[in-house]
Amino acid sequence: MHLPSIIREPAVALIGDQCYTSLVENLNIYDTACIKYAVSKGLGLGIVVGGSIVKIPQILTILSNHSAQGLSLTSYVLETLSYFITLSYNLRQGNPFSTFGEIMFICIQNIIILSLIFYYGRQVGLLASSLIGFATLLYCLNDTSIVPQVMMSSLYAATIPLSLASKVPQIYSNFVNKSTGQLSVFTVVNYFAGSAARVFTTMTELDDTLMLFGNALATTFNAILVLQVILYWNQKKPTTNIDKWNRLHRNDKSEIDKLKIAKQSQNTRFVNLEEGEAMIEPVQQTANYFHTFVIPNYSEPEALLKDTISKLAVHRTNYVIILAMEASESGWEQKGDRLRDYFAGRFHGFIITGHPVGTPGEYRGKGSNVNYAVRNGCATMIEELGYDRRQIILTIMDSDAAIPELYIMEVESALSKSDDPYYTICAPPIFFSRNCNEVPASVRMADITWAAMVMSNLSNSDGLCVPCSNYSLSFILAERVGYWDVDADAIGEDMHMWLKCFFKTDGHARTAPIYVPINLTNVQVDGYFANLNARYVQAKRHFQGVADLGYTLRHMIISYKNRKNQKGLLDCHMATSGFYDKLSACLVILEAHMIPASSGWLMFAAVPLMQLMLFPPFPWMAITSPTNNPLLTSDFFYKLWTVVKMITIFLPFPLFGTLAIYEGLHRYIDKNFYQKPATRTWKNCADYASLPIAAWLFLTWPSTVACVKRLFSGDDAYVVGAKVFKEEEEKERLS
Repeated sequence: MHLPSIIREPAVALIGDQCYTSLVENLNIYDTACIKYAVSKGLGLGIVVGGSIVKIPQILTILSNHSAQGLSLTSYVLETLSYFITLSYNLRQGNPFSTFGEIMFICIQNIIILSLIFYYGRQVGLLASSLIGFATLLYCLNDTSIVPQVMMSSLYAATIPLSLASKVPQIYSNFVNKSTGQLSVFTVVNYFAGSAARVFTTMTELDDTLMLFGNALATTFNAILVLQVILYWNQKKPTTNIDKWNRLHRNDKSEIDKLKIAKQSQNTRFVNLEEGEAMIEPVQQTANYFHTFVIPNYSEPEALLKDTISKLAVHRTNYVIILAMEASESGWEQKGDRLRDYFAGRFHGFIITGHPVGTPGEYRGKGSNVNYAVRNGCATMIEELGYDRRQIILTIMDSDAAIPELYIMEVESALSKSDDPYYTICAPPIFFSRNCNEVPASVRMADITWAAMVMSNLSNSDGLCVPCSNYSLSFILAERVGYWDVDADAIGEDMHMWLKCFFKTDGHARTAPIYVPINLTNVQVDGYFANLNARYVQAKRHFQGVADLGYTLRHMIISYKNRKNQKGLLDCHMATSGFYDKLSACLVILEAHMIPASSGWLMFAAVPLMQLMLFPPFPWMAITSPTNNPLLTSDFFYKLWTVVKMITIFLPFPLFGTLAIYEGLHRYIDKNFYQKPATRTWKNCADYASLPIAAWLFLTWPSTVACVKRLFSGDDAYVVGAKVFKEEEEKERLS
């Protein structure tokens, strides 16, 4: 292959004539030496390019603010001295520019920052003397008569412990606090990637043990920081919130005591939960919002609904309850009236709605029930009870969700910090701890995996986090996007509503993660295999939400076509997001539905099946002769097959790491937030042995079935997950 000289000459200058001829002209993909060299050069140039702009944002910030306040002069001086020594060492060693070029650019940027610090600090005299001093230092370091080579090597060696010592206190602090605090994830990961790449480029292009040792040590310490970020990332916010809550309410009664007081005082108008005495006046909301809880249900045990609402009744603040019943449930009106009478005077309002049967164009499910309940319930609040629509915050919850008071406090905090609270969707992690010891291990593991994936989804820094089951949003946002969709494609009500809010506001609506776990119940019925079947039925319903992928693609394309004119439902002064954000949202949805449908097949079927076909244990099982087997006749395909097998082996490890983090967090929340006695012991580690069964039965297979069914017409019936609530045990627990 012969390329134009404008491409050939830079390529030859980069990798040399021999490697260019081998890799480009002869397309020799088996020349490992040249491939390593080319990769090393590419990595080196990438690091150099990154280093050339790494501090530009800091320089622009100083210039825009006309101030260098908060920047440490001492730190920048020491850092610049260290970089000058490293730069001079590489220059004197004659190392290729690609192995140290970023150091030169960082030195230049540091000099600019130091100059700005002196300039805005009104120290022009020091600025001039410092520039002269740095120029003199650079000259001396590169003059062998002033600084001999032995001294130069000693100076370079001295910079290694200095740069590494700065990481040890950070690592120790992270370990002690079990948190990385405000440590920049972007910076840590990039330092690790850069130092790891430098190890490779040094090994490939240089024969310098000192540089290799320094880069290897830096990579090791950076790897420890990356590992700490991974380990503490998802648990730092929940544990911090819980610790803060416990410090502020250390004298509060326990959750069980509160429920006892609530049940004993159900005939009084309001209850002081601290003393257990009846109050004359209700506790009114002092914030700018009226929190309204929408509880959709169909044939749920009345005791379960009573317990769920009781957990809201013990909060210090009064709310409005919208009990969203289904008219198809026999006796729904009497059931709703009993619950309203039971909690008489305990809430600011208790509204019951009955979603009618057979509405044209509607698909039976949570979304259609919530849509009806919000439309009619909020109409009652606004038109009859005089609520301000701008103050209504809707919390959509499952009938088994135990929502703690801390969640409401964190929602209020998130809304107060948001640039536009009306376009903020609050999403908490979910947590299965109400009946987890009463279900099969595989069901328990499926829900643990589900909860861990939901929690990891909340770490999206762009606010593209999909809520699961329970979430809060303003009535203004729900009204402006046209409430909830009710067709069959909107069966995944939580994800679909988030997508609708995102696209209908042209990307302005974003998610604020609320790091307070919402405790749910596992699907539970009598009988081991019946319980497995009930969880499978629930999984099939969950993955019917794959229709949201088509919804996302359609609206992403529409957004791209209308990108010049589209303003969504926003006022003209509001900034909207670009096409990149729509693409990112599409990738989030693709990840949620395609990974469960593909990873299980790859791990459990694809590779083992191919191994059996291409390397059968018995001759009679052979599909092709050895002479026609590409893995035996082609070194390239054999190496490719080896890579695929290695990927398959290591594919589950990120999941295992996530589950290990979740296990520790689960124990912490049970002990410190719910004050539950420790029930999980080391023998519960055997639960993880059921993970392959749980992953295949409750993730891979139902997601695959849902994807295939999208190719055919027809809708599946909406089946509510079976949940058991043993009222007798609950009464015994509270007695």
